[in-house]
Amino acid sequence: MFHLVASFKFSIVSTDHSHPIQTMTDEIQKLKTEGNAFFVQKKYFEACAKYSEGILLGVDDNPILYANRAACRIAMSQYMDALEDARKATEIDPTYPKGWFRLASALEGIGQYAQSVTMYEKTIKVLSELPTPPIELKKECEVNLARARKAVVPWTGRPENGIEVKIDSGLLPWQAAEKILSKSSVVSRSSAWSIFFANKDFIEASGKLKEMKRVGISENSQTVKARLGVLQDMSNALLRDSRVFRVQESDFLMNLNDQVRSEANHFKAWSPETGPEILQGEVMKRLRKEGWDSVRPALTHIVRHWIIAGFVISRVGNNFQLGVEFHRNALNMINWGRIVWKDVPKAERGVIFDLSFRRGVWNMYLDTLMGASARVGVENLELLETIFEEADALLQDLEKNPYDPNDFDHPDPGFNLSFFENIKGNAFASKALYHNMLGNFGKDQKVETVRKHYTSAMELYILAAACLPEDDENHPWYLNCAYNFMEVANAPTSLVMDVLEKIRISVPTMQKIWCQNPSHTKKFREDVYVKLLKIEEHAKSFIAQKVILLEGPFNWTMIKALPLV
Repeated sequence: MFHLVASFKFSIVSTDHSHPIQTMTDEIQKLKTEGNAFFVQKKYFEACAKYSEGILLGVDDNPILYANRAACRIAMSQYMDALEDARKATEIDPTYPKGWFRLASALEGIGQYAQSVTMYEKTIKVLSELPTPPIELKKECEVNLARARKAVVPWTGRPENGIEVKIDSGLLPWQAAEKILSKSSVVSRSSAWSIFFANKDFIEASGKLKEMKRVGISENSQTVKARLGVLQDMSNALLRDSRVFRVQESDFLMNLNDQVRSEANHFKAWSPETGPEILQGEVMKRLRKEGWDSVRPALTHIVRHWIIAGFVISRVGNNFQLGVEFHRNALNMINWGRIVWKDVPKAERGVIFDLSFRRGVWNMYLDTLMGASARVGVENLELLETIFEEADALLQDLEKNPYDPNDFDHPDPGFNLSFFENIKGNAFASKALYHNMLGNFGKDQKVETVRKHYTSAMELYILAAACLPEDDENHPWYLNCAYNFMEVANAPTSLVMDVLEKIRISVPTMQKIWCQNPSHTKKFREDVYVKLLKIEEHAKSFIAQKVILLEGPFNWTMIKALPLV
């Protein structure tokens, strides 16, 4: 598993007697020793299993086993489960420094740098109170503390470009889509459908959110009265087309946060910081005691909460570490439930376990991974491998379960785009990025190897564009990405001209939806399209003069010599 933050260094020392240690039976001690051996070999899953066995066998809770298991989970990027273990270790023995150290590391792992600073400082304080504090742990803590302090960046509360919009400067994509569809209901394959229906869900959620009221109980206490269904509508909107999300009111995010808490209280949902492994056990306990009518809404709430939180925290708060964690947790819970309750009727287990719902969450997870790769450096080949594997598995899922309108109850015209074609395009584009980055930063930089990667990237971007309607903003952009690899890939003139023609045809239709509002227009892309149009015009002229042969190789030297290119 990849790391989105600086690598953590761990040292599990079972002979450290500078702090109180509960006695262990010989069997538990043996499991702990075996776990430590696995950990040293970086077999974190096996080590985690040994510590878990020891915890189950223990009569008294032991902080060392919880702290060690937290270390394994941090190494596997399972930060939320690690948080639970680390907190448990500190509750059992507040004088055990490694419990606090693991808690700080887990918080740093999900990008909660300010809190991790506090916990690293707490670790140093606990260490200073020991008769003989471990020197190596103190040094490691000081290094991590300095790193976490540097990472603390005050959030201004302003979303990234494309999230905060101006409503008085032209039609936004969903408004343009509605206008196009109102003129003709015969519009077939258009991105207008996916953004239109996503916006319907978003408007429904926003309308309910505006009805929320805060009622003062006392001077320092308030209670929230809110309508249910905001999380359902908001998460549905994001799954259909996350480009519909925007922040228009200054208190929108604060209200959304209060709404989440209100719905969580109503459904008696678990804390969003509960990791999947611990949550699975809690879910099964409640299911045995209270049945599906209690479990279904509570479990649905936390999964939808993770979907929304992962998006908002990454796109608005720019914390892609935590965004990845939330989306991965949602996907893990869905996959687990589909296995455990494969024979349970949909009416009981809930819609979140449907294939299309899972695919939407999977796509959001892939999107967040892509966003993370742009933040932590494209040279992170381990992260790129994860992106490739997830994209490839998603494509296999789409091939195994193709769209059939008969499988759904009255699917709307945008359903196929939202949960099949758009996702397929994103998966192809993700695999293309993988080959692009390996061509740039891979260990094997032989000319032929690099050419193969760039050729694969070109082919995958063409496939990605083909999945999307011509009027989708990413259709011409993916074709442009393919064009950028054509020289190295030795693409024939016929293919180059075909791609340039498709871009020229696509751009005007795309602009009718995606470029009406300046705050949503990607100016640098517009400049690229103008340049490509000129290249096509010159290339056509060269072909007419038979300077470039349509059936032969493209003359890149002549194109590069052109003015304004």
